[in-house]
Formats: sequence, structure tokens, C-alpha cells
Amino acid sequence: MTVMIPTWVGGDLVAVEKLQAHREGLRHKAVSVFVMHGREVLLQRRAMGKYHTPGL
Repeated sequence: MTVMIPTWVGGDLVAVEKLQAHREGLRHKAVSVFVMHGREVLLQRRAMGKYHTPGL
């Protein structure tokens, strides 16, 4: 399965394969979610088997 993500190429936002965008260090749309309860923040670690930033 090919996963396409919106990525800036030459100033335009175009669909690029996810792996290609990460290999080439292209800027792309991303989402961050913070789960908070009072002053507590839920942290998670990426699996060590991930190709991109494993263990982060």
C-alpha cells in the first residue's frame, strides 16, 4: 500500500509518497496531539522497529 502525504515541493503543496518525503527530508503536513490531565502529560515512545525516528 502506498501512503501519500501533502508535502511542499518548490513552494507548492503536492502529494508525495510518505517514505520519499522522509528520506529526502521534505517539509510536510503533520499533526501533534497532547493528552493532558491537569499538569500531567501523557508521553509515548515510538517502537524501535519504526523506520523513522525509532524509539523517539
